[in-house]
Amino acid sequence: ARKYYPHGYFRTDKLGRPIYIERSGLLKFDPLVKTISLDRLQMYLVQSYERLIFEIFPACCRAAGKRVDQTCIIIDLKGAGMKIFSSKMRDIINLASKIGQDYYPEILGTMFIVNAPMFFSGVWSVIKLFLDEKTVKKIHILGSGYRKELDQFVAPENLPDFLGGKVTVEDYGDPFASEQGPWKDDAFKNLNLIQPNEEQNIPPAKILEEEPVVVVEKKIEERPIIAEKRIEEP
Repeated sequence: ARKYYPHGYFRTDKLGRPIYIERSGLLKFDPLVKTISLDRLQMYLVQSYERLIFEIFPACCRAAGKRVDQTCIIIDLKGAGMKIFSSKMRDIINLASKIGQDYYPEILGTMFIVNAPMFFSGVWSVIKLFLDEKTVKKIHILGSGYRKELDQFVAPENLPDFLGGKVTVEDYGDPFASEQGPWKDDAFKNLNLIQPNEEQNIPPAKILEEEPVVVVEKKIEERPIIAEKRIEEP
């Protein structure tokens, strides 16, 4: 998928959330749909979400020193043409949105769609029909003048230069092949669970031996039921 559609997680925003970037304008649509079926793409999307939950989020939590359970997404449409919004591409978009909304809700924190061409307003009016209202409110559609709003969330030193940041192609790879972030750092990755004698010096929990439970059966003596006679007053 990455061979024909440059995308991936790259560093974190000012809230400590992992930044997910898609270079949609560089999408090679025909090879993508010929090589990857919708069923296989569905497996890939699910795998990506599972990796986010069990690998990327835990590392970001440790790096930020707080709970991190949402993403910052940037979709770059620079160079995109109408072809990427064909009926087959809409099927892919619908599949991705359905998986995200139905099975991984509330993971999206903020989404920026930048360098949106003029015709995208019509495309967006169709796409948002498949999104719930809460998701739509998290999505910001921006043209080429996106830097001011994007800078509020992402520091320039964590942003690739094709988005106006300071990170050069030597770091992110051409066209966008190299992931970077706490999940790639030995100090934070593969440490999903707190282990004994870790840097926090948390002692191992004591295992208490449970005493055997003794069940005592007590027989209840049966007593005759005595009917009380009510004496009425004259």
